[in-house]
Amino acid sequence: MKKNVLLSLLIIIIVSCSKSDKEITSNYSNLLSLPVKTIRKNSTGTIIRTSHFEYDNLKRRKKVTYLDIDPNQNAVETLNYENGKIIRYFDWDDPSVPLQKYVYYYDENGIKNEELYQDANLYYTYEWYYRPDGGKEKRVRNPDQAGTLVMTFYYRFDSNGNLERVVKDNVNPSLEDIEYTFTNYDTKLRSVVSPVHELITFNLLDVEATKLTSPNNPVNNTKKSLVSNVVTESYKHVYTYNAKGQVIEDKVYTFNDVLFQTVSIEYQDF
Repeated sequence: MKKNVLLSLLIIIIVSCSKSDKEITSNYSNLLSLPVKTIRKNSTGTIIRTSHFEYDNLKRRKKVTYLDIDPNQNAVETLNYENGKIIRYFDWDDPSVPLQKYVYYYDENGIKNEELYQDANLYYTYEWYYRPDGGKEKRVRNPDQAGTLVMTFYYRFDSNGNLERVVKDNVNPSLEDIEYTFTNYDTKLRSVVSPVHELITFNLLDVEATKLTSPNNPVNNTKKSLVSNVVTESYKHVYTYNAKGQVIEDKVYTFNDVLFQTVSIEYQDF
């Protein structure tokens, strides 16, 4: 009898654990462990920024605390998730910087549009478009009655879904148009400090329903002026991985192989 009771308890525990795991990872089954801390150092080894990450019970990023060498650059980012919507707040320690609120909307077809608020005032609206060639566009507009176009971002992805090229096209001719490129991708899991996040925030890339992808890490990335046709930034990344294929260190070098900065990443199993 005692043996049967123990067996029954064991079955209950196994079933319960299986159900819990399925519920937690249903939308994030590809996550093995999650980054909880990043440390960014300059070329001399001085820590210039530390970031701490927190998650909800669905393994979604809910809070990031940024501590910078410049106290005015300290900030707290918080995230809320609703059906078809992600709400992101950026609150800076510098009182002169407005509270930023981003709202991302998506449906069964993926990301649709975005809104940016500064101290509760609508600052920009963004519309996403899907091109026949597989690329995407994001059109940035002023919140006036006419919805005046400010700039357009053009995104191109490779056959693996990784971001290859982005063009920032300003309507104002006095502003410089920029081209960003990302090449020589590895086959490992995209890092939380990926340079791709300059163009697509990791919050959108991490939520599968937005249908935005860039699963791996580029070894090279550049930034070029389309007015002067001059490359203004060019970096090479040397990654170190853990046994799970996650980046634990990113050494960033300039085009002439001079160390620019080093970022280390700590992970935790949840």
